[in-house]
Order: sequence, then C-alpha cells, then structure tokens
Amino acid sequence: MLIPEEIILALFSSLLLGMAGGYPCCCPEGDGTSTSSTSTSSTSSTPGGSTAPIGTVPCTFCQPDTLSEYYQIEFDGIVNGTDCMDCDRMNGVYILGPMQGGLNDCTDVIATATVCDADPDPDCFEQLTLQFFRFGGDYLALVDWQTGATACGTGGGQPKIEWEQNYGASPPNCLFNGEDIPFSNHGVGTVRCDASGSTCTVTAIPPP
Repeated sequence: MLIPEEIILALFSSLLLGMAGGYPCCCPEGDGTSTSSTSTSSTSSTPGGSTAPIGTVPCTFCQPDTLSEYYQIEFDGIVNGTDCMDCDRMNGVYILGPMQGGLNDCTDVIATATVCDADPDPDCFEQLTLQFFRFGGDYLALVDWQTGATACGTGGGQPKIEWEQNYGASPPNCLFNGEDIPFSNHGVGTVRCDASGSTCTVTAIPPP
C-alpha cells in the first residue's frame, strides 16, 4: 500500500525537529514586562554630602578623650557696629584643623580676612580660634575671633568676639553634628561689630 505524500512529509518534518532539540519556546505568559528588586543602604553624611570617616585626635577635655581632627564653623547674623560698616563679611563657613591636643587645651587657630577697613583703627578680627578646655571644674568649648597686633587691636574698642558653651562637670562628646555655641560678650561691647544676635554652629567634618 502506498503511503500518501502528505503523511510522508509530515513524518519527515517531525523527525527533523526532534533532532534539533524540539520545538522552540514561546514567551512566558503575562503582560511582557519584568520587575526587579533593589536593596538600599543608609549612611550618615556631613555637610556637603561627604560620607568619608572623621579623623580624630586625643583630647582629655572631650568624651571619650576624642576630638575631631577638623571642624567646620558657620557664622550668621553678625552685623555692623558703631564704627564698622563691613561686618557682614565675617558671616560664612570656615574650616579649622588639624586640631592640636594638649595638657591645657585642645585648639586650632586660623588667619582670616580682616574687617573694619574704613575704621579709624582698621584690620580687625584676623584670628579665629576653636578651643576645648576646663576652667573652674567646668568643661567648655570656646570660639574666639580676636585681633592681634594690628591698628584695631592697639587702638582699643573691641579686640575680640566670643561664643562659649559651658558643659558643666562632664566633658562633652566633641564630635559635634551641628552644635550651636551661644554668643558670650564677657563685657566686650559692640563698637566694631555686633554679634549679639548671631549664630555660631560647629560641626566635626572629615579631612578636607
């Protein structure tokens, strides 16, 4: 009996597909889209978005005997006094460091641009200091903007501006994250610049 040609062709095609590994796969059922999950992690950051580690130095006036190697100090609200018309130039951000630990205090001093350029005794406030120390049994943080051997300093009036925080009998954790240090005039007037309504914010930062 003769086998019809259509059946022979069908059998031959099935044999070829079996040798090639079967029929090709089709797409999975669904809407044709795929989804994926991602994991996120959080890190603590300092001003500017940096996540670099903060360097430290030993300091017996901080707890636990640790001081940041560098600090950012930001001033706002310093205004003109009686005899000085450019005090707003003092507002802004300053970087101090590397800090130095010692037996009497832990401190750093930087030179800054002077103000009161049109004053009869010009060139005021050219040294900015951050200091941690102990006095009378209390632990303190002091920000001091002072005038050295310039006409402003020798002419009297207002040789310095101070911001001070008293932490009492227990040393503070000095790795500050935006610590506000209040203004403290200690009897110094505002004949040059008026910082009585100012803010002074201190933050520990990674090495710049």
